[in-house]
Amino acid sequence: MPHRLTPLPPIPIFPAMAYLQYYLPQKRADEAHKKAMSLALLSMPAPPPPPRLGAVSTPTTPISKPEQLPPLIPQTYHAHFVHLLRWELDAQAVQKENIILWKVGVRVLDWDEGTFALYVPSVRGDTEFGGRVGVGDLVHLREVVEVKEIRRDGREEREYITGQGTGTAFEGRVTVVRKREGFIHLFSPTLKQHVQTYTPPGPNTTFAGGWPIFTSNDDLPYFFNVSFMLNAKPLCVMEQAVSRIASSLVLSSPNPSSKNVSPTRLLSGPSYQSPFAKKPSPSPDGVAINSTEKPESALNLALQWLFPEESHLQSYTKSVHTDGIKPTEWFDHGLNEEQRTAVKSIALSHSAVPYLISGPPGTGKTRTVVETVLQILRVQPEACILLCAPSNPATDTLVQRLRTHLNPTEMFRFNDQNRTFAEVPDEIRQYTYVDNDRYALPPWKTFLKYRVVVTSCLDSGNLAVAQFTNVALMDMEAEALSAFHPHREASVTVQPHWTHLIIDEAAQGSEPELLIPISVVTTHSHQQQHFSSNSNTDDNNNNINTTATTVPQLVLCGDPNQLGPMICSEEARIGELDVSLLERLFERPLYIPKRRLTISSIFDASYQQQFPKLNQHSQSQTQLQHNIFSSTNSSYMPNGSVTSTNKRFTNLVKNYRSHPVILMPPSAMFYNDTLQPCAKNGTVIWSGLSAPHLPVKFIGHNHPEATNDERATWYNKGEIRKVVESRVIIISCVRSNPRFLEEDAKRGLGIFHERKRMNVAITRAREVLVVVGNGALLQRDSYWKSFLQFCVRNKLYVGPDLELESDGNYISKLESQLLNSDLDPEDLGLLTAGGVAREVLRD
Repeated sequence: MPHRLTPLPPIPIFPAMAYLQYYLPQKRADEAHKKAMSLALLSMPAPPPPPRLGAVSTPTTPISKPEQLPPLIPQTYHAHFVHLLRWELDAQAVQKENIILWKVGVRVLDWDEGTFALYVPSVRGDTEFGGRVGVGDLVHLREVVEVKEIRRDGREEREYITGQGTGTAFEGRVTVVRKREGFIHLFSPTLKQHVQTYTPPGPNTTFAGGWPIFTSNDDLPYFFNVSFMLNAKPLCVMEQAVSRIASSLVLSSPNPSSKNVSPTRLLSGPSYQSPFAKKPSPSPDGVAINSTEKPESALNLALQWLFPEESHLQSYTKSVHTDGIKPTEWFDHGLNEEQRTAVKSIALSHSAVPYLISGPPGTGKTRTVVETVLQILRVQPEACILLCAPSNPATDTLVQRLRTHLNPTEMFRFNDQNRTFAEVPDEIRQYTYVDNDRYALPPWKTFLKYRVVVTSCLDSGNLAVAQFTNVALMDMEAEALSAFHPHREASVTVQPHWTHLIIDEAAQGSEPELLIPISVVTTHSHQQQHFSSNSNTDDNNNNINTTATTVPQLVLCGDPNQLGPMICSEEARIGELDVSLLERLFERPLYIPKRRLTISSIFDASYQQQFPKLNQHSQSQTQLQHNIFSSTNSSYMPNGSVTSTNKRFTNLVKNYRSHPVILMPPSAMFYNDTLQPCAKNGTVIWSGLSAPHLPVKFIGHNHPEATNDERATWYNKGEIRKVVESRVIIISCVRSNPRFLEEDAKRGLGIFHERKRMNVAITRAREVLVVVGNGALLQRDSYWKSFLQFCVRNKLYVGPDLELESDGNYISKLESQLLNSDLDPEDLGLLTAGGVAREVLRD
C-alpha cells in the first residue's frame, strides 16, 4: 500500500550565506552559493555504457577502454571525467537501491539529537563496493505490522505471521557508519516524533515537558521495511572541481579554437570578469582573450600539474633558501637520506611541476610529509599550506603528528559541519572550530591567519564555496587595488594565499577527488604573468617595478601499488577512474625512473659474494642488511634516481616495519625489487614456523567457504586457526569455489586478481606473516602463484599437494642473497637464472 512520507529538508549549503556576507560582495556571495548548489552531474545525460565482456578481467586478459570515452587530454578533460563520474553515479545509485531490509527494528541512539541505530549486514566485511552505505545517504523506513493468519494445510491449521504496511513512512539521513559492527546511525526527527507520540511509556520512562523520553535501553515496538537512496553530493562536488580545472586548461590552451574543444565547455568557466584582463575581446568560440596578454609568457599551472612534461622543469624553478638545512635545524633527526632529500627538494625551492613521494607501508611517508611542512614554515615566513588526505582518519593523523610542533593559532583542522564530535580524536579538538554545536569555519580573518589548514580532500570543497581559493582571493585583491588606485601606473603583483598543497595518501583518492583541493590552490594563467624572478622588464626592456608571483607547489605522497580509490562501476574501472593522479603521473615520461644498472654489477653483488644466512647470530640483522645493499649501491640506485639534477620525485625504499623475509615477495612483485629491510623488530617464537629465521607460512586447505548474511560477508571454517601472537598478521583468503570469482570481480570483493589488495594484505606484518587459503585456487592468480612458489621453494608451505611448477618468476634480490644457502642446487639455479632475467627485463 502507498506510504505517506515527510521528506527531510535538504542539507544547507556550508558555509552559510550569512558567513559569506561578512567579507564578500553580495553578488560574489550569491554566485558562490549558486555554484555550490549546482547539480550539473545529475542533469547531464548518462553516457552509453561500453560493451561488456563476458569474461572476468585478469592481468593476462586486459579489457580495453571504451571507444566512446573521450581521451584524457586537456581539450577533453571535462568530458572524460564526466563520463566516468556518471557511470559511477549510476552504479552507486543502483547498488544503493538494491539494499533492502525487511521487517527490522531500530533502537534509540541519542534522543535529544533524534538519532537511531539500525543494523545493516551489508556494511560489514569488505564494504568498499556492492552494498556500501555511506554518510549522507537517505533512509526510507516504511512501517509494517505483524499480522497473524490461520491457514489450513491439509487437515492441519497453521499460524502464519506476515507483515502489512500501515501507510506510515519516515525519512532519515545516515550520519555514521560503523562497519565493524554492521550498524549505521541515522537522523530522523519525524521518526522521533512518531515514537514520542504513539509509544506507551514504561515503568522506567522519564518525562520532559509532559512528553516521554526514550533511551537505547527501550525496545521500540516498531518494524520497518528499509530502503536507501544515494547521496550524490560527493560526486557532484568532484564534477564541480573538474569543471573549474578544465576551464583553466582550456582557457589557457595555446589554441583555444581547437576542434576538439566543445563551445559549451569553453563557456562554462568562471562567470566573473577577471581584473587581470584589462581589455577582453571575444574569440570566435566565445572565450574572452586579453589582447594585451602574452599567452606564451604566462604559466599554465593546471596544465603543468596535471600533464607535466620534461620541458616544464625549465619553465619555473626557484630557490627560496640557499643555505640548506643544517644538522641542528632538523625537527626529526631520525630521517634517512632519502627522506631528507625529499624534504629539501620541496622546502628549499618552488617548481611548477608536482613533486611525488612514493613508498610502501613502513617507509616513513607521513613522517616525511610532517618534516616537510615544518621545514617549509621555517624557511618560508609567508608560506600557507593546505594539507589534505582522502580520508578523515588519515587527515586526523597528520594533525596528531604536527600538534607537538604547531599550536592552535598556527594550525587549523577543518571538519565538515556534519561530522560528529565522537569521530574526532580528543587530542586534536583544540585545533577545530565549533559554532552552534557543529564544526564550522572560524571568522574569515582568523582563518586566513593560519599557516597550516588540514582537511580531507572532499571537505576542501567547502573552501571553494567560501571563496578561499587562490583564484578568488587573488581576483578580489586585484579588484580592490584597481578600485582604490585607478590611476596608478606601476603594477602591483598579487600573490597567492596558498603557497603549497600537500596531499598524503594520495594514491587512495580518485583524480576527481584530488582535483577538489587542487582547484583551491591552483591559479589561472592570467594570474601568473610575472612568475619568473627575471620578469622585471617590459616589452621594450625597460625596468618595471614588479615582484615575481609565487608559484604554488603541489606535493603528492602515497603508494600507487597499494589500494587505490574504491570504484563501484565496472565501466568506470575500465575507464581507469580507479587510477589515482599519483599513479597516472608516475607513468608519465618525466617520472619514469632512469636507473643506472648493469647485469654484471648485480650478478657480482648477488652471486659471486657469499652472504651469511639470516639465522647466523655472529652478525646483527641490521649490519647484515647494510652489507647487502652497500655492495650494490655504487652502481644500483634503488630509490629510482635520475641523472637530471631537477628530479621531482623520491621513492622511499627503506622499510622500517617488516622482517626481511616478509619483504621478499612484495619487493619482487610490486616494488621493482628495491625494498631494503631496516626494521629492528623482536622475534616471535611460534612452533608452527619451519624455522625461526623464516617467519612466513602458507597453510593450505580445500575446505568450502560459507556465508550467513546473503553473501554480504563470507567465512571458511577450514581457515580457523589458533595463531594468537602479537605483531603477527594472519590472512584468511576464504574463497575456495571458483564459481564465485566472477561475482567477486564485479563487486570488487576478495583478493583474487586484486593485485593492490593482495599487496596491502602481505605488507602489514612486522614479524610473522601467516596466510591461510586454498592454494589450488589461488595459483590461478599470477601474483598468488608467485607467492606460493616462494613459499614452496623455501619450505614455508603446508597443506594439500599443489601442481605448481617452479618457473623463477618474481625472485627478489633479497631472496637471492639471504636464502640461497638454504636451497638445493636446482632451486639455487632457478634463483640465479631468475635474478639475471629480472635485470634483463628491467633494462
